[in-house]
Amino acid sequence: MKHTVKIMTIIYMALLLLACNSDDDNATAFDFPLEGTTLSIDDIAGNWTATFAEFQTVGDPSSLIDIVDAGGSLTLNIQNNGRFTSTISLPGVGSQQFSGQMGFSGSQLVLLDDTDEPGDEAFLNITLTPEDMLLLTGILEFDFDEDGIFEDTNVDFRLIR
Repeated sequence: MKHTVKIMTIIYMALLLLACNSDDDNATAFDFPLEGTTLSIDDIAGNWTATFAEFQTVGDPSSLIDIVDAGGSLTLNIQNNGRFTSTISLPGVGSQQFSGQMGFSGSQLVLLDDTDEPGDEAFLNITLTPEDMLLLTGILEFDFDEDGIFEDTNVDFRLIR
């Protein structure tokens, strides 16, 4: 049971980092363009399904988990206006869905959590392969071990349309 709670905490925090506030007060606070130096939102718009979704606390190889390998799923729908919806599911645990906004800073994808203020954006490396696979990697912060302290965590997502 402790392992299931840990997995759900990881999923919940990752999704929070992939979500953005849709309140009118913060709609103008997300000030990142829909075009980057190598990709644009139009290039990545569509429905994506993870074939691999790994989380690992920086410096702790024992904290590794792949949601897909654990029997779960991660989906991502990206609209041309930068809005997105993400759903993560795990058998026996359920699923959670989040919506948000994304943009670019140079060649990095920028995400703003719906619980964070402007300035707390997450920056991920993004690649769209010639085979139409979307690769997202980087470091996000969340409480991996549920001790109230947010740790730097490596994420590696591989998604297909």
